[in-house]
Amino acid sequence: MRTAMVSNPGRMKSDVTMNDIAEYANVSQTTVSRVINNHPGINSATRQLVLDAMQKLNYRNCVHTRVAIALCPLPEQNDPLALDCFSSIVAGIQESFNPQEFDLSLQVLPFGAEELPKPENPQGVILLAYPGEQLRSHLRERKIPYVIASTDCYTQTEDLVAVDGFNAGVAGASWLLSSGRTRFGFLLTEYDLPRYAGFQMELMRRGVQIRPEDLRLVRDSEYSSFMEEAYQWLAQGDLPEVLVISYIDISIVIRKMLMMNHIRVPEDVLIFSFSHRPRKNSEIFYASFDPRLLGRRAALRLIEKFRSPDDSPIQIMIPMLPDENERKARTLNTLS
Repeated sequence: MRTAMVSNPGRMKSDVTMNDIAEYANVSQTTVSRVINNHPGINSATRQLVLDAMQKLNYRNCVHTRVAIALCPLPEQNDPLALDCFSSIVAGIQESFNPQEFDLSLQVLPFGAEELPKPENPQGVILLAYPGEQLRSHLRERKIPYVIASTDCYTQTEDLVAVDGFNAGVAGASWLLSSGRTRFGFLLTEYDLPRYAGFQMELMRRGVQIRPEDLRLVRDSEYSSFMEEAYQWLAQGDLPEVLVISYIDISIVIRKMLMMNHIRVPEDVLIFSFSHRPRKNSEIFYASFDPRLLGRRAALRLIEKFRSPDDSPIQIMIPMLPDENERKARTLNTLS
């Protein structure tokens, strides 16, 4: 006999939760989730039991699974939603969830946050940007399914949708080598090391070595930190033939600084960078990715986890490819 207490079975269906259904049908919340999402591993008797409970509680045809989008920016990113990359990822997530089935909330967490803000109690979470291990461990302890959606976070044991920085480096190195340049320098943050690893592997494969002094890690993502490092390099009078920089907006500023110091770009120094969208009339060579696609894939992966809670974690890589339009290809060929 069912023993769950339901004070008002006829209340509005948006007030009924999956936990109410589970208690009424005397099954687990996971079983209710699997029935709602048409999971094939539920026998017909249990499925009908849950469906009967949904009908009794007026829950039919309205799921409203609570999903939290948790944005975990770097300390210097004071207004992360003003950054086009993050806002585009969020837009891709939002457009992938049916509002008749899911309730979305958006939270900007402080750097290094160890748990979600109270009274946030989601049934699933999408973590953006730079979520720390303590926050992820907190979600695992609470058995809340989550997906990491990031351009700069890497893990082999969690569900992850990330930009394929390594192969972006491989493709970028291969493309730039066609210019005949053999000395590559790097102005990167620590989060860009997978891109550097791709460059390093392809350059070594082609017999090109990177000098130790030509890898310069910038302490943070602030423009001033990049400009300081670039100025020191310029003052030493030993700039490489190709300069790879973390972000295209910073690259544009550094390009102007070099030209003010009578360094021709791209004739003397060819600049290569990374962008989250195609750029029209850009004088910078770059590789780009689609942030909305990253958001959409993260949302679809979380939906898959709702349907199949026992699925093993997977990693999904979003491609980042060099911009090889005709004008830039001609420019590159004239430099070779």
